[in-house]
Amino acid sequence: MPARASAAASSSVHSSVASNRFRSSRLTGDAATDDAFHDAVDLLAGHVGSVVRVEAATPTFQVLEDQVCVLLAEFDDALGEYLVGRPGAGVRSMVDVVEFNRQHPAAELAHFDQDLLEAAVTSGGRSGQRYLDARRRNVDWARDACLEPSFAQGVDVLVSPAYRPAWKSDLTHGDVLSGGGAVCTPAAILGWPILTVPIALVDGLPVAMSIVGRPGSEPVLLAVGAALERAGGGPLAERCRPTWLAPRRG
Repeated sequence: MPARASAAASSSVHSSVASNRFRSSRLTGDAATDDAFHDAVDLLAGHVGSVVRVEAATPTFQVLEDQVCVLLAEFDDALGEYLVGRPGAGVRSMVDVVEFNRQHPAAELAHFDQDLLEAAVTSGGRSGQRYLDARRRNVDWARDACLEPSFAQGVDVLVSPAYRPAWKSDLTHGDVLSGGGAVCTPAAILGWPILTVPIALVDGLPVAMSIVGRPGSEPVLLAVGAALERAGGGPLAERCRPTWLAPRRG
């Protein structure tokens, strides 16, 4: 089998689909992206041992709130560590950044505020109890509610769409992030390996399949990704280059 694990008799791909009716399932909320994912799974099914379809765990409000808490604390610590060793004069901490922005609102805060920066400064960093509790809950959810129950069914990898096509970011609506894959977030929380393989173009923009495995399973992920490319007749990345061209200047 192309995606065979070293100790497995046959390899299987676990498709994270939030419905028992495979063809009618909506995964990212974008019909064209979801259809491309279904087609890719159908292609892959003929090149691996089997495809299993299950319900995807839905993050609760507490899970989402914990993710924000963790990101703010880690951002505060990481950027603070960079700033304190930054050469030359100027800001030396996150507090300095926030204060600089307050002193220069016309230049720094003309189009957006700094609520997230201020929240990061007051987060307490990675040593704070709030962070430690939120991180523990996030890890427990990602491992015990999402990935481990799926891998316990004897599969080698999990697959889902990565994201819908790239969204617009502007000064009116901001960054409208939506339509993420069901297995990407828990794997990212845990630091488990993820391979993303382009599968199609939607409105001229690439969409992809995310393939997740257990720690140390990178050879299996690469084998499954290679099987998907072979099933599609060659490297899909070559056929999934964005077709949008920047306007000429001058």
